Amino acid sequence: FMMPGRNLIEPLEKTCPAATTKCPRSTSALQNPNRTLLGFSSPFPMIITTEEGRSYNTETDLTAAERHILQKLFLWEAFATGVREFREKAREALLKGWDNSGPIKESTALKDIVCDLEKKVARRIKKKKADAH
Repeated sequence: FMMPGRNLIEPLEKTCPAATTKCPRSTSALQNPNRTLLGFSSPFPMIITTEEGRSYNTETDLTAAERHILQKLFLWEAFATGVREFREKAREALLKGWDNSGPIKESTALKDIVCDLEKKVARRIKKKKADAH
């Protein structure tokens, strides 16, 4: 899978400065590679920080269903043709739930993250239009 404008071949340290910081739990995760497969906490938490500076730990601030929906929305952030399409895809995902399990109640954290993603979509579309002229 390749996202437009992103080179996934580059070393993580080059594209993500935070990758050079050691995770305090990484050693135990390497000693037990099955840890995440057994349903335990991830040794590498995913922290999302919005433009307003609010940070969310996806493991503790979102439900499993919300994390699943967020994964889909990250793709739509990159490929949606506009904010309207992105909002529609977000609405559909919340209504379908995880594996068609039914509607998911959106937490405050997910609402904030989705709003931030909408802003990124709007900026990407605006830049694309500006570059086309």
